[in-house]
Amino acid sequence: MIPTHIKILIQLAKADGHIHDKERGIIERIAVRHDVDKEEVDKFFEEINTDDSLPDKHVLTSEQKIEYLYDIIALMKADGKLERSEVNYCLRVTKWLGYDESVFFNFITTIYMQPHLLDDKESLKETINGYLKEI
Repeated sequence: MIPTHIKILIQLAKADGHIHDKERGIIERIAVRHDVDKEEVDKFFEEINTDDSLPDKHVLTSEQKIEYLYDIIALMKADGKLERSEVNYCLRVTKWLGYDESVFFNFITTIYMQPHLLDDKESLKETINGYLKEI
């Protein structure tokens, strides 16, 4: 499932038409953390398009869904800009995960008001869990 996770993050990074160095760095660190080699990640960056379809979500655990939300929010904030195309993509992923759009908006508002939560993954996961209501 990890290559799929990396591909979704690359789609988000490409959503605004430009992959910022910080976005690429975050994706590469996530790939290293999950033993995905650099050549495979480079290939993903070349092949992935923002309009590619999302994979089957039914194989994801609740923990994996939270990881997706955590990573897309961290990636969206990486370049310090909040682009409409990135927000739209994040909404698409949120709905794909089976959550109402309000989950994303509540979560992103919390992150912008309390940016330190991105540094404490466990606290952030608890915050996310408070918003998660599957539809």
